[in-house]
Amino acid sequence: MQFRYILSMLFLLATHVLLANDEKAGLSGVVTDATTQTSLAGATISIPDLRLTTTTDANGRYEFNALTSGRLTIQVSYVGYKSKVEMVTVQGQTTQNFSLSPSVVENENVTVTGVSSATRLKSTPVQVSIISKKDIQQSVGNNLLDVVAKEAAFL
Repeated sequence: MQFRYILSMLFLLATHVLLANDEKAGLSGVVTDATTQTSLAGATISIPDLRLTTTTDANGRYEFNALTSGRLTIQVSYVGYKSKVEMVTVQGQTTQNFSLSPSVVENENVTVTGVSSATRLKSTPVQVSIISKKDIQQSVGNNLLDVVAKEAAFL
């Protein structure tokens, strides 16, 4: 009888230890500006190895739940700031805050070139004729096809 009792207790203890090791971990924190210490709402935090991504709330807070314990690569980015990549050891509920430094991005000049419709008409390989509303109204044809045919005869 005592043998069964001891065996049952060992089984319960082993089950408890296995379940305790299987508990899910969590990661949370705040993303702030490194110079002003203000929170950054809408910053992106991702864990590429697990393919998880979240964004910070209005107070700069983020949270990941149901993670496995261990070392994880965390990427933090925000428009106008230098992105940051860090290795974080997650054990139980872990808090990790991030500070991002502002980054000024200067690009080369951009030149926008437009082409007028007259230039496009000249570069077309097919003969193009433009009929204005006034030409159509002044035409003696019965329908649009007559007006177009009459105009095409002059080309």
